[in-house]
This record gives sequence, structure tokens and C-alpha cells, in this order.
Amino acid sequence: MLALVAVFVPHGARRSTDRGLRSEEKKAAPGRKAEISLPAEPAEHSAKVRKSPPSESSDSARMRKRQGGLAHGKVFNDPWTGAVRQVERYLKQRLHDASSFEAIEWGPVTETQRGYKVWCKYKAKNVLGVYATQTKTFLLGKTGEVYAVMD
Repeated sequence: MLALVAVFVPHGARRSTDRGLRSEEKKAAPGRKAEISLPAEPAEHSAKVRKSPPSESSDSARMRKRQGGLAHGKVFNDPWTGAVRQVERYLKQRLHDASSFEAIEWGPVTETQRGYKVWCKYKAKNVLGVYATQTKTFLLGKTGEVYAVMD
């Protein structure tokens, strides 16, 4: 019985419980089990109050989801890889084998009257399972959606 209690009692309380068991076992009549009362949790555990993060309005969450995860909706090159998130997502949704997509080179994002323009040189498997290298120019709207692709 003592081993089972030790498993469920936190380490700090285990020692005091062991001592308490011994004293209670002596008080219990022979052939009768002693009732065990576990110590209460330390005050430091109950005093901790977790603050929830500030909730954002449903409009801003919906807007960010529509814009591809960007809160401000601007299309830009990733500073580490040069990739454009919206174009990568567009290609992975439309390629024959999305897992074979590998970007070779990205052009700079330029702003146009209707939105943005960027080119990408990439390789991916075609229908025959052979890697094909292509260079395409992508036109994106102000909110970041790809609306045209040119060779």
C-alpha cells in the first residue's frame, strides 16, 4: 500500500506522507487498515495563475488566414531563403508531385499597379516522374493571392 501512495504523491510531499503512515499505522487496530490523508498541495502551486494570451478579433484572424498567415498582407522575400510564401503555397497546391518541389532561385518582389510580381526558378517532377526545371513569373494581388502565372 505504501508503494502505491508514493507513486501518486509529489516528491516533496512523499517524505512527510511516509512519516505520517508510520504513525497512523501504529494507531490503527490490528487487522484494520489505517485511513490515509494526503497533505494539501503547497501554496506555491495553487497561487500560480496563468494569464491567457490576448485574444484577437475574429476579423483580424480571418484576414490573416486569407492572406496566407501574414497579418499585414504584404508580399515579400523571406530574408533567409528568398522564398515568397504565397507562391510556394500556390505551387505546392498545383504541382503533380508537391513533395518534389525545390526552389532553385527567387527574384525580388516588385510592386505593380495591381499588386506584386516575382519570378521563381524551380524544379519538380512532372507527370512522367522526371525532374523538370522551369522559370515562371507570378503576379499577385494586393492581398497576396496569385492571379496569373507567365512563362
